[in-house]
Amino acid sequence: MPVLQGFGLRNKSYILPDVGESVVALMTPNSDDGFGFLLGSFYHDDSPPPAQSQDISMLKFADGTTISYDRASHELKIDCVGDIKIKGRRIYLNE
Repeated sequence: MPVLQGFGLRNKSYILPDVGESVVALMTPNSDDGFGFLLGSFYHDDSPPPAQSQDISMLKFADGTTISYDRASHELKIDCVGDIKIKGRRIYLNE
């Protein structure tokens, strides 16, 4: 079943739900073959959101790695349990 993504042409995103995750699907009308689209997952009591503030955007991975941005404090946090690799023509730190 196709999974709805945030971007899919020039900019691309790719995040799939885990097996057993609660999801919402839209099935095509009168479809005998079960064709539809997976619209996304949702939080519930057994799986609450990783942040409680509307100012925080966060990705939290199963291994504990998190990437979060707080638009109120203008703070980007990366907490990685493994190595971090940065590739660029030039990388500027505290310039």
